[in-house]
Formats: sequence, structure tokens, C-alpha cells
Amino acid sequence: MRILGKKFLFVLAIVVFGALIASQASFTAEVKEKKPAECAFCGMPADESPVLIKVSLKDSKGKEKNVVFDSLGCWLQYEANLEKGTKVVSAVVLDYPTREEEKPKFTDLKKAFWVEAEKLKKTMPPYLVAFSSKDKATSFAKEKGTKVLTYAEAMDFVMEKLGLKKQSGVDHEAHHK
Repeated sequence: MRILGKKFLFVLAIVVFGALIASQASFTAEVKEKKPAECAFCGMPADESPVLIKVSLKDSKGKEKNVVFDSLGCWLQYEANLEKGTKVVSAVVLDYPTREEEKPKFTDLKKAFWVEAEKLKKTMPPYLVAFSSKDKATSFAKEKGTKVLTYAEAMDFVMEKLGLKKQSGVDHEAHHK
């Protein structure tokens, strides 16, 4: 009986030890999942950015990659340095008026209406926010004393503010053709 008891205790100890290791592994996985997404360009936490941009890319070998950005400037600088053959599968930006909702809405990056805003937290300058509605963008722009920009205008605005056109001497739009 004593031998059976020792074997039982030994097996029980192995099972308990295994369960502890398994629970620690799942706890570690849960903690890793909660890590905020970082801007693929500057490394700042992007999840809470009022200009959160989500981009899905596909490289020349067909491998897909999802990246996030905390500003239009970060996206444009990252995009300008994409490997040859990499395609943008989709690109969406946070609809600024919905940023504090439980489930914020996103709109197509190039169809959004952009408006310059004063200094914002959790994003990089120049400070532009995106709207899915032209009416809401116009109202916000009037309130701030600025104007509504198309994606192309917003892109030019950012590139100029960051001094990228002058430094590189490259037409940013050329690599979109």
C-alpha cells in the first residue's frame, strides 16, 4: 500500500507541476496580447492615437503584413521606403469623431477628409485628423479656423511640413503610379 501511495503522490506531483507550467504559459500569452501596438515607423504606441492608421501590405512574394501608425506623417515616411513590389492591400484611418466610442469607426485612408488640428496627444506632428463625413470635417475645420483637405492635399501638407519634398527631391506621388 505504501508503494502505491508513493507512486500516486509522484504522479500527482507531476500532474500539478505540468498544470502550473501550462497555466503560466497561457498567462504569459495573455500578457503579450495586451501589449499596445507600436507605430511601425516611430515606435510610439499607436492604439490610442487620434489618427490611428491600419495598413495591410503584401510583399512581392505574397506574404501579408499588418502594420499600424500613429500619424499620417509616419505612414507616408514608411510608405516611401517600402520594398519594391510591396503593395498596399488596404489602408484605413480612425474616423476622428468616433475615437472615444466603444467601437470606433474607420474609413478608407484615401477617401477620408483631413483637417489640421491643434497639438494632439499620442500622435506625431503635423497634426491632422481624419473624417469619413465631409460635413463633420467642414464643421470641425470652421471651428478650428482651418480647411478640409483631400488625401492628396493632406499628403502634400505633411510632406511639406516634414521637409520631405525638399530633402529628397522626389515626387512622392510618382511611386503610386
